[in-house]
Amino acid sequence: MRLKSIRTRTMALLILISLLTVLVLGGIWLYQSQKNIKNNVELSSLQDARFVANYVYMYTENISTTVDVVSTDYETVKGVREKNISILERIAENLYMNVPQVRFIQIVDVDGNIIYTTKPADIKNLNVYDWFKDTENKNVSIVTGLYYSYVEDDYVFAIASPVKEKDDILGHMVVTVLPAMLQDSIQSQKIDPKSNLFLVDNNGRIISHDNKTYVETHADFSPYLPVQNVLRGEEGVIETSNTFDEQLRIVAYSPVPENFWGILISTPVYIAYEQLTKELELIFKVLLLFIAGILLFGYQFSKYLTDPIISLSDTMRKSPKTNYTVKTDISRDDEIGDLANTFNNMISEIKTREERLRVLASIVESSDDAIISEDMDGIVTSWNRGAEKIYGFRADEIIGNSIFMIIPPGLKDETAKILETIKNGGHIEHYETVRKRKDGKELFVSLTISPIMDSDGNIIGASAIARDITESKRAEESIRKARDELEIRVQERTSELKIANEELKEAKAQAELYLDLMCHDINNMNQIGMGFIELALNTLHLDDYGKELISKPLVALESSRDLINNVKKLRQVKDKSVRFHPIEVCQMMEEIVPRYSEIINRDITIDKKCPSVCYVNANDLLYDVFSNVLGNSIKHSKGGLIIRIVIDQITMEEKEFCMVSIEDNGPGIPDELKDKLFTLYPKGKPRVSGKGLGIYLIKTLVDDFGGKISIEDRVPGDHTKGVRFIIFIPSIKIE
Repeated sequence: MRLKSIRTRTMALLILISLLTVLVLGGIWLYQSQKNIKNNVELSSLQDARFVANYVYMYTENISTTVDVVSTDYETVKGVREKNISILERIAENLYMNVPQVRFIQIVDVDGNIIYTTKPADIKNLNVYDWFKDTENKNVSIVTGLYYSYVEDDYVFAIASPVKEKDDILGHMVVTVLPAMLQDSIQSQKIDPKSNLFLVDNNGRIISHDNKTYVETHADFSPYLPVQNVLRGEEGVIETSNTFDEQLRIVAYSPVPENFWGILISTPVYIAYEQLTKELELIFKVLLLFIAGILLFGYQFSKYLTDPIISLSDTMRKSPKTNYTVKTDISRDDEIGDLANTFNNMISEIKTREERLRVLASIVESSDDAIISEDMDGIVTSWNRGAEKIYGFRADEIIGNSIFMIIPPGLKDETAKILETIKNGGHIEHYETVRKRKDGKELFVSLTISPIMDSDGNIIGASAIARDITESKRAEESIRKARDELEIRVQERTSELKIANEELKEAKAQAELYLDLMCHDINNMNQIGMGFIELALNTLHLDDYGKELISKPLVALESSRDLINNVKKLRQVKDKSVRFHPIEVCQMMEEIVPRYSEIINRDITIDKKCPSVCYVNANDLLYDVFSNVLGNSIKHSKGGLIIRIVIDQITMEEKEFCMVSIEDNGPGIPDELKDKLFTLYPKGKPRVSGKGLGIYLIKTLVDDFGGKISIEDRVPGDHTKGVRFIIFIPSIKIE
């Protein structure tokens, strides 16, 4: 087996993968095991600490409760008040019987002077102990920390309960307990034997422990971090080496309720993690078995993997360079089979490319364009039949010679620049220039030149495609001459149009002047005629027939006046001479309605509804829109007339509009005339009777405002019952 063979490398890779897999999985296993063991130790230690803390609390609470009952008894109060030794002695004997944990009893007055003690000593006052100061003015029992008793000549702790008469403290009953008794009681509770238990008082001094080998009796543990935490009333678990023996330990701590003492359960880390050693041994055994299995599997797998490759390699060596029919017969549904298929496909592709190259060579050879190749020194290396036709040189006449044989003398610098562009990787596309035939004649050609590169991407030459454009150049010249002649004619015609336009502007100005003069003078004459006719109607005593005859020319003059005013307004619309601004439609209608509500000899009723404010962007000619509609309703009706006006804001085609509906109960408009009302009739055509330019003006103005207008029967299907004009103008919002 060769060291550099695929088989050897495959086996080595599989072994490496197996090692990494076992190490990674084993590491995860160890990490998870360590984490689980630590969590279990922490949880169980914290539970033990809580249990023992509650047990200690119950131990001291039982003593404290009994002492509280005795200290508040009437006999006790009487004995302290009268300092009656016989009463106090009897009370102490009863207390001994009820509380066997008590070592001795002391009953003192409020100043700490000993009234009675079950164990005489040299001290007469309890103020010698610092803890006694904590009892002053306190109405509840206290549990002291560990202190040195001169009576017992040893460390003890005490429970002091006040003797009260009503609210006055007469003294205290102090019972003293040896730590050893509490320690024996704690040892009876079952906790993990691998752990160490410590009970510390409120100053961090050990009251009880089970590690007598390493810890002094009643040692001061206050410098250690877990003790500091529990004395602050905290509960928890930490892993620290800040312990009494300076080794890494998992320490769970829990405060004793109300006593300011604390319980610590301490477990050395090396003991907690003993299980990990067994885990490591198991991983090592698994690793050995895994490696042995991988070696066996790797050999078989590498053989399965490499045998077909060796066969494929032998086939490739046997196939001659020009024979593309040799193929491998390996048939597998995996990567090796894919490799064999790729080899067979590659052979087929090479054969296809050779055939394609022959086709391309045939296309190049038969092209009418000149297709030439040259090296970077300008020496021609290929020359197709199209080049022979265009330039006149046969291939054997020019191949191996300089390309300058077809370059006119004056363009040699141009050719040098083109070659320089190609050397720099550039391309030349559709470059028009001149070339020279074998017979010396020059012709126009369009050149496309690209660099030729070898397999490494180095530029080794240039390929040029040349197309003879001599005929198209001649056609372009003819077109250019025709275009120049056309431009001259266009310029001449433009000058004529400018002159005609100036003349037209002058004629329009004169026409507008004449129109203004005519409107002004005719209006003046109309006003004079209307004045005299109205004077005659008011001063002459005419019968009804005479009044009717005189009223007819008055109506004609009023129509003439309205016609002139409408013409003026149409000019204003066309010239855009009236400024647009926000208009409140309801307010404008309020101004218009009174003008038509009181007509002499007519009974006109106008009903207007405008439920909301509606603003539009228009000009003052909007007034004429509504005025014309109302005026036409009155003008083209007789007798009594009812006009209803409704103004509302609506949404139509996703746009907001102000809708104005004006309807009457007059004679109405026939259907065949409705569509014709808004049309300005051509010259020579009759107008709709009586309407003049008024309706056309309404349509023109509404269109100018960007709105719409429609006409419909007031009663659908019966035009004789009146007409309804509906006007829609885009509404705007006013902040």
